[in-house]
Order: sequence, then structure tokens, then C-alpha cells
Amino acid sequence: MGALLGIMGAFITVRGTLLGIMGAFITVRGTLLGIMGAFITVRGTILVHMGALITSKDTLLLHMGALLTSKDTLLLHMGALLTSKGTLLGHMGALLTSKGTFLIHIGALISNKGTYFFPIGTKIKMRSIRLIALMHMLPNHIYKQFIASLIASVKSC
Repeated sequence: MGALLGIMGAFITVRGTLLGIMGAFITVRGTLLGIMGAFITVRGTILVHMGALITSKDTLLLHMGALLTSKDTLLLHMGALLTSKGTLLGHMGALLTSKGTFLIHIGALISNKGTYFFPIGTKIKMRSIRLIALMHMLPNHIYKQFIASLIASVKSC
């Protein structure tokens, strides 16, 4: 339920747990573990490691140009934007929203309300899709064309 997997973006959220594989961080019920940075914080512990700042109460992470806050969870990492209430991710042409949850990434679509995987040409079906407009600062008309073609391809499935 609510688990999100980004394949090339390499992150997993499972019931509030965040795992960044390449970014190398895990939060489990307020516990933060950084694998490659090798650090752990549990409840209110603050760690600064390799340019990373983590606090596990309003959980804030700054690491390799990434900003993560875990209350209205906001992540900015390599051109990615993630907010975890109306969760939106833009990452290398990927768009993720976590209420009618879906991910578009190099032709892949994943939604965990009935978990669908769309690897280039596979049929998918989705319930309600609500898109939030922020895709790498694309010009508005290009963004609208992209959204229109996305919705058309989803409807045709």
C-alpha cells in the first residue's frame, strides 16, 4: 500500500519508508540509515556526513544537492522534485504522483493502487489520474502536448 518504486531513479517508499539506492538513504519509522555514507540517526539525532544533514524529527536531508523534508516530504535531487502529500516526482523525464500513484520513467509506468507496470508498449489501465505540472520547466505548450499524448495512450489501453 502506497509503496513506490522508481527503477532508474532508484528509490522506494513503503508505508513512509524511503530507500534511495543510488542516493543511499533509508528511513524506517523515523530511523535514518545512509548506506554508502554509513550513518544512522534515530529520533532527533542530527548527523552531518559528507555534506549531508539529517534530522529525523522534521526529517531534513541535504546530500549531493538533494533536499529532503519528511513532513510535507519534499525532495530535490538531480532535477527531481518529490512532495509526499500530493506526491510529485520529476526525474529525468519521470513524473510521479502518489495519490493516484503513477510513475512515468523512460517509458515505464508504475501505480500502486493496483500496481501496474508499463515497460514501453505494454497495456495499462488507471483509475483517476491527476497530473501536477512541473516537468523540468518545459514550455507550457510542450508540457500540454506531453500530457495530452500520455492521457490518450492511457485511454487507448
